[in-house]
Amino acid sequence: MYGRCERGDDRGDAVWMLVVLASLIAVIGLVSEAGQILSVKREAERVSFEAARAGAVEVSLNSLYRGDEPYLDRDAAEAEASSWVSSRGFTPTIDFHEGDPNPRVIEVTVTKQHTFLWGIFGTGATIEASSRAVAADGASAAGAG
Repeated sequence: MYGRCERGDDRGDAVWMLVVLASLIAVIGLVSEAGQILSVKREAERVSFEAARAGAVEVSLNSLYRGDEPYLDRDAAEAEASSWVSSRGFTPTIDFHEGDPNPRVIEVTVTKQHTFLWGIFGTGATIEASSRAVAADGASAAGAG
């Protein structure tokens, strides 16, 4: 009566434990992946902002010499923004709104391919961020004593 255990009663326990363990591992992997995606997205936003700001500093000297409103030196701004983005492992796209012969605004879009769960479940997603900056005012009278 007491102390007797039948062997066949615990077969479902092993299957149940495997299902719970597999589900737990999947949830941990997805939470970890979501954290990595948010981190890459935040870094992409930071890099695009810094690259736009670095490009916006490249003001055409001709506009400053003539006393015009400062506009960007396209080649220098694109080179500066591209090198900033590339050095941080992202792919840059630089836009000056082509209709303007003397652009004041630079828009930098950065992209990076992110693989989900080490590529086990496919290629992943493209993380993208974009920022705009206006040409720096160069030589300004503000603060001159």
